[in-house]
Amino acid sequence: IVNGGIDVDVDVAAPAASTADAIRAHLRPAIAGSCALLAYFHHDDLYVACTGDSRAVIGRRKADGLWEPIDLSVDQTVKNPAEYSRLLDEHPAESDSVVVKGRVLGGLMPTRAFGDARYKWPSQLSQILLPNVTNRNPPKNYLTPPYVTATPVVTHYKITPSRDLFLVLATDGLYDELSSQEVVTVVSGFLQHHGVAAAPSVDWGPNPLVDHKAVFAFTKDSNAATCLIRNALGGANEDKMKKLLGIPPPYSRRFRDDITAKVIFFDHNTDNSVGAVGLNKEPLVTQATNVIEGLPPVDVNLASAKQHRLQSWASYFKKMDGSGSSGGSGLFGKSKL
Repeated sequence: IVNGGIDVDVDVAAPAASTADAIRAHLRPAIAGSCALLAYFHHDDLYVACTGDSRAVIGRRKADGLWEPIDLSVDQTVKNPAEYSRLLDEHPAESDSVVVKGRVLGGLMPTRAFGDARYKWPSQLSQILLPNVTNRNPPKNYLTPPYVTATPVVTHYKITPSRDLFLVLATDGLYDELSSQEVVTVVSGFLQHHGVAAAPSVDWGPNPLVDHKAVFAFTKDSNAATCLIRNALGGANEDKMKKLLGIPPPYSRRFRDDITAKVIFFDHNTDNSVGAVGLNKEPLVTQATNVIEGLPPVDVNLASAKQHRLQSWASYFKKMDGSGSSGGSGLFGKSKL
């Protein structure tokens, strides 16, 4: 996956793109960027793979009844000491330029991402391809790429029955507005208001919502993820939420990021590893049948050989730039930043 093709749906046996527009269409997905967050739950073992600054958080109820968050991933930005050190170790002669204003080369926030080829392609190829595809040049001080990797950080966590009750997977847009503790507080409040999460006889202990009733909204949504997003955008302040949602793109990005959130509830009251308790006692997940435990092995040798076409596409644009017929700024013409 890390070193995969530009587009996994492209037939690698098909002829390579041979026109400027076709080449640009192939390259644009590689220039766009995306983070990824994956969780694999097997019995009481939870594995989380993170590339980027999305975050996985366990909602844990302690013995005293209070809720606490357990972060299963660490945001991969230069604010993360491990990521900052990794960048300096990989680019030792660029300590003054590899991180500028809290971003990779002064431009990119996450230090790991899929795509974002502007921070990965070899320098000579970038100087040719980027102006022809995006009308942009490589970042300043682009000396020893790649600066960003798609390699995930994988963590393992042992689920404690009766304590660990749910998992939240969400993009950075949610955590820009809510801390991990606030996320767990919102979901626990959602559960209490909907009578879910445990048997009626459970002693919830001190009410975690006492200080948040005027801020958060728990009763308007029947979906925990929707409840989280609502509270990230205003919560009990509906006027604020409506104003934020009413801002059209591209201006909305100045005030809120896009948000994707999933909430997974663990069921520790049955023998099934798939949860069976949901809102109003209805199933959250239907138990699958005739499923072979575990994932089947994959023989990567059966995959078609990758055809690296960047060099040939760069040569195409370089030739067109030299003849002045590319229709774009090109490497040898004037380029706009």
